[in-house]
Amino acid sequence: LSHSSANSSTNPSTNSSSDAFPTPPPTLAPTPLPTPPPTPGPTAPPTPPPTPGPSPEPSESPSAAPTEVVAITSFIRVELQTTDGATPSQVALDNLVSLAVDTYNSEREKCDDPFGRRMTTADLFALAPAEGGRRRTNSIKGRDRKLQNLNIFVFLRVNGECNGCQKKPFFFNQVVSRRLQECTLVTAEAFLNSFNAGLANGNANGNGVYGNINTALSVADVAEPKTGKGKSGKGGKGSKKRLL
Repeated sequence: LSHSSANSSTNPSTNSSSDAFPTPPPTLAPTPLPTPPPTPGPTAPPTPPPTPGPSPEPSESPSAAPTEVVAITSFIRVELQTTDGATPSQVALDNLVSLAVDTYNSEREKCDDPFGRRMTTADLFALAPAEGGRRRTNSIKGRDRKLQNLNIFVFLRVNGECNGCQKKPFFFNQVVSRRLQECTLVTAEAFLNSFNAGLANGNANGNGVYGNINTALSVADVAEPKTGKGKSGKGGKGSKKRLL
């Protein structure tokens, strides 16, 4: 008995090792799932272009830099005083027409006309006696003396251009609108001053460029005169019509 006890006491390690569990392998962590792409939100509708409002009303006055060139035809009446009451020669009248165009265009350079009116060509349209400026003739004595008319009306048909002007043709008439209270234009007074200076220069020293035309008394825009045919039977350039 003592022997078996001794053997048991001398090998305790053998018994303890046989009773131990094996070490398990390390536990693997689960593989993470891939992150899904973000879900797109609803597509916003395209922004519509702004709706244009109504066009503003066109101004009655020309723009600062108008581009539309309008051709116009107008009639002007010049009252002339002659030295003897006789009808001026055709040469004198042709020179008078040229002087009128040159005078107007020269004067328009001195003012700030918003329509840029200018004359391009003109022709003699009609002649008529004026009521004023009469004097008694000295060639006939006594009761047979008559009143001699020194003044005549010369009607010119003028072609011209303007920038964005109204349909009504004009050269000297004042134009007033709601937006343009006053137009700057060639005034009749300014035209007459320069025109008469030209007449005086043309007739100076006996040159007689304007014949018996002495001075201009008035100028104005007028409606187309109603005329009868002159001696030539035609109303073209170089002919003289007389008012009915």
